[in-house]
This record gives sequence, structure tokens and C-alpha cells, in this order.
Amino acid sequence: RWEPNEDWSIDLEKTLQYFFTLADEENRKKKGNVIRNSIDDKRELNPSVPDKSGTPPLDRGGREAKHNLINKKKFEVMVEEDLNPFPLDKLGDLPLTGEAIQNPVNEIREEEEEFEIKPLISPLPERKIIRDTINDKRNTISDIRYTENKDVIGNTINDKRKTRDWGRYVKIAVGGVAIIMILMGMLRVVNYVLAIDSWVKSLKEGKIEKIAETNKNIKLVSAKNIKTIENFGWNNSLSGRKIWKGLKMVEEGSEIVDLGIELNESGEKIGEGVFGEKEIEVIKELEISQQKLEEINKRLGVVQAKLNDDWNWIPGRWRGEINKAKKSLPEYREKISKATKMVPVLKEMLGGDGKRREYMVLFQNESELRPGGGFIGSFGILSFENGKMLGLEVKDIYEIDGQLKGHVEPPEAIKTILGEGGWYLRDANWKPNMVEASKDILWFFEKETGRRVDGLVTMNLAVAKGWLGVLGEIMVPDFKVKINKDNLYEQAEFYAETKFFPGSNQKGSFLGGLATVMMEEIKTAKGIEKLKLLETSLNLLDENEIQLVVNEKKINNILTDLGWNGMMYQGKCKSDRCVADYWYGVEANLGVNKANYFIYRNVEQQVEIGSNAVARIAKITYENSAKNSNWPGGDYKNYLRVYIPAEANVAEVSVTSNDGTKTVYGGDSLKITNNDGKKEIGLLVVVPVASKRIVEVRYNLAIDLNKENKFSYMLYQQKQSGYGDTGLVNLITVPSGWQVSQVEPAATVMNNKLLFNQKFKKDLMIGVEIEK
Repeated sequence: RWEPNEDWSIDLEKTLQYFFTLADEENRKKKGNVIRNSIDDKRELNPSVPDKSGTPPLDRGGREAKHNLINKKKFEVMVEEDLNPFPLDKLGDLPLTGEAIQNPVNEIREEEEEFEIKPLISPLPERKIIRDTINDKRNTISDIRYTENKDVIGNTINDKRKTRDWGRYVKIAVGGVAIIMILMGMLRVVNYVLAIDSWVKSLKEGKIEKIAETNKNIKLVSAKNIKTIENFGWNNSLSGRKIWKGLKMVEEGSEIVDLGIELNESGEKIGEGVFGEKEIEVIKELEISQQKLEEINKRLGVVQAKLNDDWNWIPGRWRGEINKAKKSLPEYREKISKATKMVPVLKEMLGGDGKRREYMVLFQNESELRPGGGFIGSFGILSFENGKMLGLEVKDIYEIDGQLKGHVEPPEAIKTILGEGGWYLRDANWKPNMVEASKDILWFFEKETGRRVDGLVTMNLAVAKGWLGVLGEIMVPDFKVKINKDNLYEQAEFYAETKFFPGSNQKGSFLGGLATVMMEEIKTAKGIEKLKLLETSLNLLDENEIQLVVNEKKINNILTDLGWNGMMYQGKCKSDRCVADYWYGVEANLGVNKANYFIYRNVEQQVEIGSNAVARIAKITYENSAKNSNWPGGDYKNYLRVYIPAEANVAEVSVTSNDGTKTVYGGDSLKITNNDGKKEIGLLVVVPVASKRIVEVRYNLAIDLNKENKFSYMLYQQKQSGYGDTGLVNLITVPSGWQVSQVEPAATVMNNKLLFNQKFKKDLMIGVEIEK
């Protein structure tokens, strides 16, 4: 899984559409900017002061010094709206003549580079101007003398009163309309805010009916507001454009919610069809769901890209939601992508071709950790045909182990540490690679029962705990006990182990009763509860708590790609300037107890990249919190196997006790072999009750950086099923003279060191690229 598996062109159309939108927006911004042309003319208004050439202003083409002010102004031209910076009614005392009056804007634009204003002095003699003015005044006075004074005064007063009344009415009307528009705008904004709040709240609550109702409302309101902004051209301004983008984002979100509602409807039909509640074409609905998932993922990709824009202008309550979405969207898209790939797997497992499918289900208890996830206490047979579940039959593992004929030699650790003389189904999940272990498991099942099945499903108690977190508390009638996610492990130990002996059916009865009741609860789950169960199951698959192996090779390859079948990965670099490192710690509790319930562990790894080698120190700290050796606790008798690259050179393996005593392993106490393309390091680590132990593994990988200017280090860390809550810290040191150019995931940088602090809940990969 180190190579890209997606076709980069899948979302190309949406990506291009997004960038075209960005480009359009940038063009709008550029057009909206004011183009400023400054004319640097230092000439003063005083005509008596000469310019640099020594020539007074009035001597240059008869220009008036008063209009030199024009040359000092910055002329602003709005390119987008083609505004006239000098409207005719604003020119004031600038008596422009000729073409300047007819087309002042064009003249100014033509003269921006070499600015020149034509002579502004009137050609009429001053005396004539004065005489004409006096004559005009005399004529006006004469006309007034021959007019009825009373009528003139009366009409003037009436006209003024009428003018004042109409002006007042106009002002009142305009003010009223403005107030109404403001109130309507405020009301629309308030309604929209309330609608979005209701929408977000309904999405969080997860009630499908309410989500559909609020989503319909938000779509209508968003569409109206978008249309209003576009009709008035407000999206041409910066503020309007931001609001328009926000509304379009909400609109896109509502479309995705609609698809989600349709997907939920398909999920409801699939559930009803699989569990036989209705006659549904399950395979057809699976294909519809696949199409919906693909469309949702594409739309989420566009939203994810748009979320990288500046959204600091929106209200704080929604800004927080956007920041959350930025962090969660990549994770959700990955889950949706995996759910899409899961559809062909489901079609195969459900018997979409009309043939019956049977799968063995192993119920494992990680409180007694084993390489495959936990001790196998019970198993079930899950059968499907033509998209319908036919049944789930649960039995005790000892019920069929007693039917094995002949002797099967067990692995050495099971024989020498566990003390088992033979190998049985209950210990068959021994190999660290579940694909290989499934061959042993299904071989034992066939030899003990005579039946063949089409694949294997392994489930730990962590799966039941995850499902109970969604379903809530359930009653197991046969035992008259209520089980929830908080008391599951205690109740499982009490009923499954206190009366344990070979041949007892107590274990099978309890786990079988629990599985049966839980299956009925899953059948009746509706709406968002079913979606949460799906999401929880996807998480459990990612965390290796559920593992799927099927006999159909093509489908099993999909499971390998998804990381859901427990395959050990063979990551390799494609160039010589790279090192592919690997770490997989596999534990097996061989103490015949449930000590893992009391075990806390932490993993710390140091990587130092040198010019000739990559040096590694891996530490696993174990703490046994049990107070005594009483059942179900006790000493943790852990047969530990660590898998590293086959070409690695092991330098030292040691265990440090509470008092600081360090024991270096070697000889018969340390077993180093090659297995499944990896180097396997095996040793027994005993962690007594109320004690700590630190296991330290040192090894190195040869490299040569003397002739390189770029280098990449890749570390893949695989998590064992049933490993539990474990902290993981990696400290990578970069060589002197080199610097980090890329890193994944995010790390804390300290000088030439990179610190990765993670939770080891699933397989993790670290990538670091350095260059000189």
C-alpha cells in the first residue's frame, strides 16, 4: 500500500472547475481594482513662480496657473464599470472647450501618458462679457417691473410650500422604504442564521427525518439569497462575492446531505433485504450505494478544496465548524473511498451470483492475546445466499477440538512454553500473517468437522464493545444480565472463564447468547444508528480488530489493498535514494491467564540517519498493573516476535527490569530467522505482577549518502490485532548539513530532529525526505 492506487484524473473535471472559479474570481478582483496614474508635476498654483525650466506657467501656451492643480491630482479610472472620473456636471469652473467637452473621458485617457490640457482662456474680450452681463441684468429688472408683484410673490410662496411638502413626502417615503428594506434584509439574515443553526444541529443529532426537513429549508433559502445577490450584481463586489461563496458552499453541502439521505435509504433497503425483512434486490441496491458513495466523495473533494480559502470573515460559531471540517474531511473521504471499494467484497460475500457462501467467524478474546488477535473461545458459521443472510450458528471451540483425529505437532513456543503436546484449532491463529494463518485455521476446521467454508472472519471483544457503544445496553436473557460497553470484559470473563474446563459449553453459551442478541439489535437498527454501525465497523477494520480473508483471490486482493485481511506488507522503495523500514511487534500470551487486561504498554523508537547507515533503537515498555497472581491476572508470559526488514543487521536485544538490571539476549534465549520476507526476532519476556519491563531492539540498515543530495526514509509500522491502547513515539534525527524538505504526517521539529507522537490504533506510515 505504499504506491498510489487512485487514478489522478478521477476528480480532474471537478478540480478544473474549481480552479476556473478561482481564476474568474481573481479576474473580478483585478478588474475591480483602481488603476491609478499619477502625474508628477511640482508646479505651484502661484503663476509667478517659475518651473524647473525657469518659464512662468502663464508663458507656456497660455495655461492658467489655477489649473495646474489638475496636473497634481491622481486620476482614478474604474476599468470594470467604465466610470467617468470627470462627469460633466462635476467639472465646476473648468470651462473645457471643443472635444474636451464632448468626450472628456476619452481625452483624459488618451493623454494619460503625456498629459496636456488645451488653453482654457475665453476668446471673447472682457468688455463685451461685462456689457452683455449688465444688459442681461437690466432686462431682468425690466421684466420684473411689468409683472404683478402680488401674484409673483403669492405664486412663489405656494410653489415653495408645494416643493417643501413634496420634498418632505419624498423623504418620508424613501426613508420608509429604506427602513422596510433594512428590516426585511435583517429578517432574512436572521432567518438564514437560524436555518443554518438548525441545519447544523440536526446533522449533529443525526435524526434523518429532521435532517431532510431542515436540509430542504436551507436549500430554498440559499437558492433565494444566491439569486438575489446575482440579480443585483452584488457578487461583483468583494464583500458580496464572499457572501455569495459562503452561500454556494452551504448549497453544495445541502446537495451532499441529500445524497447522504438517499444513501441511507439504500442502506435501509440493503439491511431489510439481507436480514429477510423484505424482498429487496440487494445487489442492485449495493450498486446504487456505490454510485452514491462515489458522487459524495467527489463533491466532498470540491468542498475540501474550497475550505482552504479565507473564511475568517464569517461568524465565529460557524468558523469553528469550518475548522473542524478541514480536519475531519480527509478522514471521512478515506472512509467513503474504502466503503466504495467494499461493495464488490459484499457482493461476493453475500452470494450475489446466487450461490451459497459460508464463512467461519472466530470470536477472540484479546485479554489473552494471541498473534491473530486473541484466544479463540468460540466460533460461528455465517451463511448467505443471493444477498440474504441464512443464519449464524455459534459453538464452543472445544466442542470440535475433541474431534481431531491424529497428532499435529505444534509450533515450538506452544509446545515448550504453553506446554501443549499437540496443535489444535484453538491455537491455530499463531502465524503473524492472518492470510497465512487462515490456511491453518480452515485446515483444522475441515479436519475436525469435515466442512469447507469460503473464508474467515476474526472478531475480538473490542468489536462487541464498539457495536455496544452504538446500540447501547442489551439484555442477554439466558444469563439475565445487562451488557454494555463498560462491563463487557468483566462479564465475559465471569461467565466464560470462571466455569472453564475442557468440554464445558459455558463459554460457547454466553458468547453465543451475546452474539445472537446483538445480531437481533443490528437487524432492527434504523437511520443514523445503522450508519454509525457502518462507520464503527470501518474503524474496527482499519484497527485490525476485524479481519477478513476470503478464498476468492480477486476479492482478497481488494482486502489486501484496504489492509483488512492481516497481510504482512512488503513495502519497497522505487529508487536507490530511499530506505524502506518496517516494524511489526507480535505478542502471544502463553501464561494461561487474562493478564493482557492488566497490561499497559508504550512504544518508543529512535531513528538516526547517518552517512553510511540508518541506526534504529526500538523500546517497548510493559507494565503489569495486576496486584497479585489470582485469576484472571498473573504474570504476563509473553512470547514476543519482532519483524524488521530482512536486510537489517541486528546489533542487540535486551530486557531491562525495574531495578535497572539489563539482560542482553543471545544464544538459546534469542531466535533470529527469516520469515515471510522479514527478519524475525523471537524471545520470551516475562512481566511479573506489579512490575515493569523494557524490551530494547537495536538494528541498522546500510546506506550511502556520500554521493547523494536527496534521500527518503519510509517507516511502515503494522499493528497487531487486539494490541489495545498503545502510545507510539518516533524520534528521527537528520544528518548534519541536511534539511527536511517533506514529511508525512505532521511532526514537531527540534533543530535536526523530528518528533512524531501518535496513538498506535492502526497501521501507521512515516515518510521523511531530506536534501542538502
